[in-house]
Amino acid sequence: RLLPSLEALEHGLKHAPKDEQNQSWSAGMGETLNQLMRTLQELGIEKIKTVGEKYDHELHEAVDMVEGGESGTIVEEVARGYTINGHVARPAKVKVAR
Repeated sequence: RLLPSLEALEHGLKHAPKDEQNQSWSAGMGETLNQLMRTLQELGIEKIKTVGEKYDHELHEAVDMVEGGESGTIVEEVARGYTINGHVARPAKVKVAR
């Protein structure tokens, strides 16, 4: 249930205006995000690796096949996936090279 909040925080920081990215509020939000990620890792929650990795149907859900790159390699992450104690909580949605 925490993952949507984590992703909303990541999304907000990623889209902060360039002139505000080095402001103290932005740095504080970044540290809050890092602290939340550390806590989730302590609970056994990990991000699934995607871009540059070989597609694995147990970890990834292919949403598109695209040209370019080595066949079977993930070229873009559409939605992050997570494992909990080594078990897939949500597969990563990815685009895979043909």
